Amino acid sequence: MKRIAGKCPTTQDFADLVNESVQRLMKRGAWFNTEVPVYLCVYQGCFVPPRYVLEIRKVNLCHQALPVHNLYYQFMPAYQHNCGYQGWQESGVGFSQAGTSPVFQDVMGDGRLVRAYARANADLGKTLTIFGTDNNGQPLSTYNPDGTVSPGVIITLANPFGSTATYVRHIDRIIRDATQDIVDVYAYNATTNLLEPVGQYEPNDTNPEFARYKLTAPWPYLSTGSVQPNCCGTAQGVMALVKLRYIEAVNDTDLVLIDDLSALKKMVLSIIREDAGDFEGAKAFEADAVNTLNRQLENHNPEDQFAASNNTFGPQVWTNQAF
Repeated sequence: MKRIAGKCPTTQDFADLVNESVQRLMKRGAWFNTEVPVYLCVYQGCFVPPRYVLEIRKVNLCHQALPVHNLYYQFMPAYQHNCGYQGWQESGVGFSQAGTSPVFQDVMGDGRLVRAYARANADLGKTLTIFGTDNNGQPLSTYNPDGTVSPGVIITLANPFGSTATYVRHIDRIIRDATQDIVDVYAYNATTNLLEPVGQYEPNDTNPEFARYKLTAPWPYLSTGSVQPNCCGTAQGVMALVKLRYIEAVNDTDLVLIDDLSALKKMVLSIIREDAGDFEGAKAFEADAVNTLNRQLENHNPEDQFAASNNTFGPQVWTNQAF
């Protein structure tokens, strides 16, 4: 990589080339180790996956595969729902995209202060600003000593914690300083003296925004023939196949999700050609990088080990390649 990039591996220029290569390639397909199964927990029918998840592709609930619907599914023309055991794929049951969220769990009621806990002393004094509404439905605001008003309320990390001075009912957005370690955020219920988890932020989560999904599973028929309201209750674990999000590598120990060195080299050459104005050469190297990743997919997932339809893209011969 050093020879191809023409940069010292310890420089920011080298890191930028590698990061841009990974970012571009991850948009081109579900490459090996970029689409993985995870076990997730859904609370009250809503779910915000961890930061490393870009999108949920498949879901298994109660030993049945559920369809995953995009953001526009709920705006399609209505039709008669059939929520029977054999009808899940043709019913309203499923996981639906519901925009994005800066928290993995909403504030659960009135009378909550928001507390932030730093895991490293080096992060004390750093701040995060919360935008949203208070108990009265009014926008959160800060009244400054000079008489001006700023949107949002600021939490300064302190020992043992930093806290808002006002109650927070809903969080719409968070911006925060980069930190050395993870910061945990909770809603503090003063009535019960309990902390309710709201969010957990990685060091470079300066403007956190995560995919949000809604689970719809009304009165499904189980294989026994019985009917139960929400077969899995208010908190349910599900198996999901997810596409991983591109996250910029900052430290030497950070993961580089495109792990085929040959493909990375070709993508670096593509970027170098593009920067030099050779767009045809850049396209050729990018296509070669994608081709290399397809060969990696075939090596790890032979075509005789999975089922595929041969008419999805027309009558041509099918393959498991992504491009």
